Amino acid sequence: MTEAPTYKKMSMQRVFQLVQALREVHSDMQIETAQLFVLIAMNPGITMRELQDLSGQRQAKVSRNVTIMSEWKTAEEPGLDLVMSEIDPHERRRKLVHLTSKGEELAERLAGLMS
Repeated sequence: MTEAPTYKKMSMQRVFQLVQALREVHSDMQIETAQLFVLIAMNPGITMRELQDLSGQRQAKVSRNVTIMSEWKTAEEPGLDLVMSEIDPHERRRKLVHLTSKGEELAERLAGLMS
């Protein structure tokens, strides 16, 4: 096995640490779920439509991934409790998505790994 150049190795170690931190939350976390988590952390109060546009994911996939990251995945199965959605008070057909306190902690941890 050959060694990666130092600059690449350092960057890849950070990426690896980020992936590991996400896997500690949920060992089977899909990249699409992680992508949405980062977009929500970057844009508190983002709409489901904006998540769809920015991620390139279809509406059903965005909805499913936000549900996985919510407090409850189904009535019987808990979710990851990283995000919460609420109805937009100005447009009742829209949902706004924010991080929960657990989601904020994870976002802070991921940001710390980057510095």
